[in-house]
Amino acid sequence: MLDRVPAVARRRRVRKSAVMAESPARNQHPSPSAEAAGAGRSLLLGSEVDVAGSIYIDARVRLEGTIDGEIRCTELEIARQGRVRGGIVAERVVIYGTVAEGSIYANVLVLKPGCSVEAEIFHEHLQLDQGSYFDGKSRRVNDPTALVPD
Repeated sequence: MLDRVPAVARRRRVRKSAVMAESPARNQHPSPSAEAAGAGRSLLLGSEVDVAGSIYIDARVRLEGTIDGEIRCTELEIARQGRVRGGIVAERVVIYGTVAEGSIYANVLVLKPGCSVEAEIFHEHLQLDQGSYFDGKSRRVNDPTALVPD
């Protein structure tokens, strides 16, 4: 079941830390038991959501709106109309939409047809589907989330 973030007005801007739900401290990563506990929770950030700031949440997130900042979550799916300009830190990231001017730290990173990624990526497993667009630096490492700067 997806929780939907309501919007008071179309394209509402949310400033600073938009969502902070049982999230780890900024420099900590969820423990395996915390990830298992959050594995059943999902959050939908709809097309009307426009975040300027950071999101830290121990859950799976589907982004249909825009984030101008950083998102840290368990899993992230960026829908075709979704857009991130900034940093992404997650165990698994699947991109159908756009990531610009940022960095991605993910153990598993999947770029789907029609996506556009202009970023520096750190990954353990990378899947580039035919029709995906990637421009940037790619670095394969065993634990990408350990490289996340403060």
